[in-house]
Amino acid sequence: MSENKQDNTALRLVEDDPQPTKKRFRISLMWLLISTFGGLVFVAVSLVLVISVLTNFANTFSLLGQQANGLLDSLEARLEREGRVNRDIIDSISQLYEERDFRLEDESWEPIFKSLLLSAPFTEMIRIYKANGNMIGLVRRPNGNFIRLSGKRPDGDPFFKPNDLQAAPGSLEPEAVVFRDVLFISGKKVLRRDGKPEALLVVSSGRRSLNRIVSQISRENDVAVFLSAGGNQLLAHSRNPAFFRGRPMVSLDEFPDAAMQEFKSARIIPADEFEADERTNAYESGDGSEGHIFLTRTMEPLNGKESVLGVYYPKHEVGDEIRNAMVSAIAGLIALALSVLLAIFLSRRIAKPMAKIAAAAQHFSNFEISNIEPIPPSRVKEIGQQARAINSIRTAMQEFSRYVPEKIVRRLMHSGVDATRWVEREITIMFTDIVGFTSMSEHLNAAETARALNGHFDIVCKAISNHGGTVDKFMGDGVMAFWGAPDADNKHAENAFHAAREIILALKQHNETRRSNGEKELRMRIGIHTGRVIVGNIGGGDRQNYTIVGDSVNVAQRLEQLGKEHIGDAEIVVLSSMDARISSELNEGFVSGGTHQLRGRDRPIAVCEYLPSPAIGEPDANQGNLATNS
Repeated sequence: MSENKQDNTALRLVEDDPQPTKKRFRISLMWLLISTFGGLVFVAVSLVLVISVLTNFANTFSLLGQQANGLLDSLEARLEREGRVNRDIIDSISQLYEERDFRLEDESWEPIFKSLLLSAPFTEMIRIYKANGNMIGLVRRPNGNFIRLSGKRPDGDPFFKPNDLQAAPGSLEPEAVVFRDVLFISGKKVLRRDGKPEALLVVSSGRRSLNRIVSQISRENDVAVFLSAGGNQLLAHSRNPAFFRGRPMVSLDEFPDAAMQEFKSARIIPADEFEADERTNAYESGDGSEGHIFLTRTMEPLNGKESVLGVYYPKHEVGDEIRNAMVSAIAGLIALALSVLLAIFLSRRIAKPMAKIAAAAQHFSNFEISNIEPIPPSRVKEIGQQARAINSIRTAMQEFSRYVPEKIVRRLMHSGVDATRWVEREITIMFTDIVGFTSMSEHLNAAETARALNGHFDIVCKAISNHGGTVDKFMGDGVMAFWGAPDADNKHAENAFHAAREIILALKQHNETRRSNGEKELRMRIGIHTGRVIVGNIGGGDRQNYTIVGDSVNVAQRLEQLGKEHIGDAEIVVLSSMDARISSELNEGFVSGGTHQLRGRDRPIAVCEYLPSPAIGEPDANQGNLATNS
């Protein structure tokens, strides 16, 4: 090893001076994905669920109220439409009479009346009362047949009042009339010709028509419908229309329906609890889910009596709606839980390989290649690409680490080129060599030679690495290593001797194995010296090597070669300079050997043999192989 003559004043020690960095909040990818995906799913589903459930609960009464309002609107519109049809018939007949299109004295009126009744299915009767007391008319029977009326008006006819003929135009209002135990709702108008009143026209719809209307609406909407007058008299009911046969009206006490009996004592429901329009009143009977809900609407009075339209349904139907809302809520909660669990599962599946990639990158940054596990492939395209790239880099760096000391690479990763810049530093150097390996290899083939060398180097390199040393290079069957660089080490000399002791122990065990296999044992020489050297990158162009140069390197190598003269029959001899011994501060295991004139040096050097008695089993630590020379 040649001596470096560069001026030491040109060298400077480069210290790492990392800038302090501001700490930032950090979160793992898995929790970020879980909080993002799971949080978004949780918020979205929760909002939909809460809104849905609250809407279902809040709108249960509201929707039922709106439905009932719709039924009442439909029933009211149907009744008004029938009343309007009757008015249209009245207006048509009045106009035809005034224009003399038919006469009361002949039968010209009959086809006109029949045609009008056929066009109005809920109109049952048309009558004309003459001023002379006679009457004509047409009545439709329930079976669809028509009965012709003609002759003298019967006494006590409820449809005709003598003073009606003197009524002003448009002053006659519809009225309810009971005739032969049947309730009729009639519209009236005075027929005039040349401005003179000549007859009274009456157009009627009977209770049968009312029951047909409410029954039809009930069937279409599956709800009970009723029409009452005077507060306690039923005119029609969808559930039992036959009960009205032969009865113009039925009192609530008589009607065979438990719900209608409850209606008499039903409690009013506040408007803010049940959405209904201002014309509609809501009532409830019973407690809890027992009883009924009633909705009523007041119509135009009949014969001075208040008429009421109503619908009702069991309260348990409201409970069913609430239970449906609860079922929806439970289903929503299950869906929410499953969605969050799925988000967590997917997040973990995505984050797990990413965590391995991050861990691998961290190990890469520290050049801890042995700690990197292969990353399994992923079904996610981008993660799979990263896994393949990391695995390729891992393989490449494992091979690369065989040629470059790991400490150097770690320093380069953390400090860049400053890690390998030249510095002058005190370090401890070790040289090793196998005694007589050249002659031994003459009797081995290439594979056996390589196996023997690799086994030996494994022992030496492992001991050096275990005690913080750096293997600089392999030289044939020898190794050059040093302590104290690239990382500063205050105990570099002590660690070098610990490594030597481990080599001694390992070589002894290795030789026992070789002897048991019938192989020749290996013998070694080791030289150790402490001194100042130049350490850093040395080379030219793109080809450089991190190494040490200086006189101290030559001293360590000469000490290893000095062992040729003193190894004798021993398996190993370790020669050290007194500088290395003093620097190690170790007091045991050394045999002083005086001074020796090393080749290539002007002045002699104090030498000692490292001979830890527990390591090699010597009973006397002073019995070594080194002769004392002056």
